[in-house]
Amino acid sequence: MEERRRLLVLIAATTGAILIPLNTGMLSVALTPITGAFHVPVATGTWLILLYLLLMTSLQPSAGKLGDRYGHRRIFLVGLLTFALASAGAALAPTFGWLILLRGLQGVAGATLAPNATALIRLAYPVERQGQAMGLYVGAFSLGLTLGPVFGGLLINTLGWQATFWINLPIALFAAWLGQRTLPTGTGNETVAFDWWGSSIFAVLIGGAVVAVNLWKEGRLPFPIWAVLPALALLGLALYWVEERAQDPLLRIGLFLLPGFGASNAAIYCVHTVMYTVMLAVPIYLEEARGLSATTAGLYMAVFAVLQVAVAPVAGRLSDRLDRRQLVGVAGVFFLLGAGVLWRLNMATALVWVPLGLALVGTGVGLTTAPVQAALLSACPPGLVGVGSGLWYSSRYLGNISGALLTSLLLPANPGQGAHGLYTVLGVAAVLLTASSRFLKN
Repeated sequence: MEERRRLLVLIAATTGAILIPLNTGMLSVALTPITGAFHVPVATGTWLILLYLLLMTSLQPSAGKLGDRYGHRRIFLVGLLTFALASAGAALAPTFGWLILLRGLQGVAGATLAPNATALIRLAYPVERQGQAMGLYVGAFSLGLTLGPVFGGLLINTLGWQATFWINLPIALFAAWLGQRTLPTGTGNETVAFDWWGSSIFAVLIGGAVVAVNLWKEGRLPFPIWAVLPALALLGLALYWVEERAQDPLLRIGLFLLPGFGASNAAIYCVHTVMYTVMLAVPIYLEEARGLSATTAGLYMAVFAVLQVAVAPVAGRLSDRLDRRQLVGVAGVFFLLGAGVLWRLNMATALVWVPLGLALVGTGVGLTTAPVQAALLSACPPGLVGVGSGLWYSSRYLGNISGALLTSLLLPANPGQGAHGLYTVLGVAAVLLTASSRFLKN
């Protein structure tokens, strides 16, 4: 493939996939006007975000598997067009029930984008340049997460909350137009049946666990949390039994035995647990304990985001030249130092320590994601890169969910007391990241 077309493939795949973090960030600032417009409680409105994350987490392996079977280009383009239609419908939704339904359709469509975008980039770039390509992709992904709240706020203030959905149409249609002309074809293998049973049980298992934990966290679970565990264990056993007998299983146990595959999933889980915890806990400390405005807290958090965006492309290029294991190991040290700095935050701490801690953790995130994703792509056989990428993205979102849960459980009611337990757990996650880096495929 010529260099110009490789670049266009990267632009198309990245433009489509950036819809995922952009729509997470924009909706986070749109909840108040949306719930006000439909006269529903804010707690009910949070399901617009939870449902999206839930479907993304549980469906991405299946979406990647569909790409392996029917072609990553085809599934990616269908996902883009579905995302555009769901966004238009959400902007025109007459009731909150319709908005929830269409937001769910956005989540289903979004689940098809990231794993198939990753697979298409892998197909376009040779092994020795995949780290560089993934660095640019990850940098754009981080940029989407960073710009989401800012962009969403501007749109809402000028055009209303509906604009946070309308803006998806030109992005999705541009990515589809460019992808139609440039993305590689003929990548599917339709000779093997799709694993419907495995896909369904996996979605119910992950979705049920996420819903149960969130209802428990909100105090709305109608039975004790421990009562959920036997049901989840039975679903896990059923999934294992089905997958061991499937002709072409969604969850190939053998994938986790391949050198580096399990380590890549463990590493990205640790990274996103730390990242999401910091994203949630530090603004609460700045606003509630130190009395800063949301705008000022956002400026502090910009340090965290900017370093991720700036470092990711550099880390991607370095991962093509240096030992990925060493690069991720160094990132683990940044995480550990950052957790140590944030551990000391209390009412008497000088605020200069906040950007230092955020800079250390943000640098760690930027150093890690592209090398870990490149290591996963190297570990996956060519015919399984879609489902492998889907599992990897599910590990990312499970890390996000773990970060949210840790924050709700371990952040003190008075954040000014110091969240020592929370940041100690993040330090443990940093150590686990460094340990898992030893087993990545270089």
